[in-house]
Order: sequence, then C-alpha cells, then structure tokens
Amino acid sequence: MSDGGALNLWHFALDTLYIENVEISHNQVLDHADYWAIVNAFGPDEAGSAHRGRGLLLQLGDTRQAILRNCIFHENRLSSAWPETNVALSVGSVLRTEGGTTYPPWRTKLLIEDCSFTDNDEGAVQVTGLVDYDIRNCVIRGPHRYGIWMGANTGRIENVLIDSVLARDYVGTFKPSQQCAIVFNSQMGTDAHNVTVTNCSVRNLLAGSSPWTPQANFNSGLVANNTFQSIETHWVLDPDYDQRVHFENCYLPIVPEDGTDNLIGSEPGFDSELGMPWLSAGSECIDSGTTDSLFADLEDPDNPGFALWPSQ
Repeated sequence: MSDGGALNLWHFALDTLYIENVEISHNQVLDHADYWAIVNAFGPDEAGSAHRGRGLLLQLGDTRQAILRNCIFHENRLSSAWPETNVALSVGSVLRTEGGTTYPPWRTKLLIEDCSFTDNDEGAVQVTGLVDYDIRNCVIRGPHRYGIWMGANTGRIENVLIDSVLARDYVGTFKPSQQCAIVFNSQMGTDAHNVTVTNCSVRNLLAGSSPWTPQANFNSGLVANNTFQSIETHWVLDPDYDQRVHFENCYLPIVPEDGTDNLIGSEPGFDSELGMPWLSAGSECIDSGTTDSLFADLEDPDNPGFALWPSQ
C-alpha cells in the first residue's frame, strides 16, 4: 500500500508555504490487503511499511519555511493496518512531512502549531527529511501507534498534550516497539518541553534517540496515569550503547535512569472538577521546576498571567 491519503502536497518553491485553518476529518482508507498474510508469508524483516501521511502527506524541496497552523485532523480511519515489524517506519501516520534542504543559503524550517489530532488511526505526527522544526501548542488525543515521531534534522516540541495513545499489533523480533507517546530520533538533537503524557497504553512510553544522534531531553513534563512496560526504550538491545532520555524537572511515575530534579509519584493532583490533564491549585507540580525563564509556561495572550492551553 502506498503512502499519502486525503491530501498530498508537494512544495519545491523557494518561498514560504502556509497551510492554515484546514480540517481533514472523517476520511477512511479502503484497504483490502491482508497484512497479516503478507507478514506470515515474508516475515517481519521484509514486510512493511505503509500508511504514512494518511491525512496529509507534505513533501518539501528547497522550501524556505513551511507553516502548518490552526488545523484539525479528526476521525481519519483505516480499514486495515500493518502490524509493527522490524522494518524501519513500519507504523503509519496521519500527518507526515518529508524532504527539505540543509544547503545554503538557508535550512528548511517547519512549524506546526495550534493544531489538534483526535481519534485517528495510526500515529499522529511524523516528521522526517532535513527540516529543523518546532511543534507547539498542539493537542493529540486517541491516536493509534504513537503521538509524535521526531525525525528529521533538529526538533523541539513545546506545550503539547499527548493523551490516550493506544498500541496496536507488534510482530518485531529484535527491534523494540516504537509505538510510543514520543519517538526521539532527530539527527542533530530533539527536545520536549512542557509536554503532558496521560492515559496512554503502550509497551514503551518513550523511545530514546539512536546511538549516533545527540541525547534527547524531556524537560518540565508531566507523565501520569499511563499503562506501559518500560518508561523508555531504545533502538538496539545493548543498553550501554543506546542513548538514554534525559529527564529534568518532570513529574514521573518511576525514577528514570538519567534524570535531574524530578518528582516521582502517581498522584500529581489533577483538578477534581476539570479532571485530567488540568492540575488543581494545590498540586505539588505547580512551580516545582526550574526558575529559568527559558522553561516557563507560555502565557495565554487573551488571559495575562495564565498559562496557554495545554500548558501546565
């Protein structure tokens, strides 16, 4: 099955691409392939991958900048899906970006902000190619597979809620499952700041960066009410070779292997009326992190003094 779906865009001009106020919702890929039969016939080392960019497949060339803003991806479904195999990128996505350039006179910049991804089959966001990118002020609820797959050149996600990621079939024999809330694998570094991860049911909550890329950082995050076997997994089976995720100023359910100044617990103090992910005024998470302004919550421009949703 080929990639692409409801909307395929190719942008090879030198200017800036804007995609704003677009809704891609209630689509279904009618796929009659029997993927389990393919896996059984050819094995997990040969079978895969497909279903990448089933809502929007964005392919960039010598693009200066691409901006995806105020967009909605909702109820995009598949009639059939690959099980996760040993093949790279064997799990699909609703939004996938590819391409870009790192050659002078500029490097392609990608911004995804103020978008919502709710109740979609496959992963929510997958960034690949050569872009430097930011994903901020986004809400991801109920995706299958994963929340964000951070590839490409350098990546940063900020002020993002990832809720209710649900893992699907897995038949890999040697590679740990990458059906996670966040997969870190940008070539020049990945950072996640002020990210809330709740209600996910996955084998591994996060996937650390590969051994040949910089260490991933998870700062000022809240992780609670998830079901998982491991809080993080890696790209090969040798733990001394893989990169650990560095957790700093986070609320976590268990002590991480690499962390600084984290709170450990299972009751962060969600608001009794609003529920998850909103914190109550008495939560120990509030004002418990660093005082460095670089990591401060984003302020709501319409409500000065209050954090911008989904910031905590």
